Amino acid sequence: MRTSRIPLFIGIAVFIIAILVSAVKIGQNRSLTSENVKANVSGAELSLQYIAPETVSVILNTAKTVSGVDVWITLSPRDLEVLPSTLQAGSGYITSGGTYDQTNQSFVFSAIRAGEAQSQIVATFQLGPKARIASIDGVMDFNKTDGNTSVIEKDSGADILVKTTGVKFKLPKT
Repeated sequence: MRTSRIPLFIGIAVFIIAILVSAVKIGQNRSLTSENVKANVSGAELSLQYIAPETVSVILNTAKTVSGVDVWITLSPRDLEVLPSTLQAGSGYITSGGTYDQTNQSFVFSAIRAGEAQSQIVATFQLGPKARIASIDGVMDFNKTDGNTSVIEKDSGADILVKTTGVKFKLPKT
């Protein structure tokens, strides 16, 4: 009986093609990861972090030297409010403004870098309920329209903000 080697050659060819396709896909993923890292280094990211029971931190992530940050935060639902008097600058920053607009449910402030910023935390502030009946599910995000929220690079004076991240939270009943 003579055995045909065609199935063996087809199996080897399929195996080689699978290895080549896998190598190309892995190479493409590495280049995408590299581009994402470059984008983060060339710009700035602002995010909000909720710390129970009612504190919010504004966090800056950038490799660039920043001269200042303008922040415009929107807040919902209407049962919540920001307590502007609780605005505190992070280490290496000076904050100004701290204005809460009840009509638009927004909180606006600026932070100026004072010397060498030693912290990624630009500022912290506290939330409060207008009436505490039960726990409140809330959402906060940055208003980026018309440059309302911006991160200014020290050398160029350009807005280098590339990404913002809001936060969902639950304000507990007290």
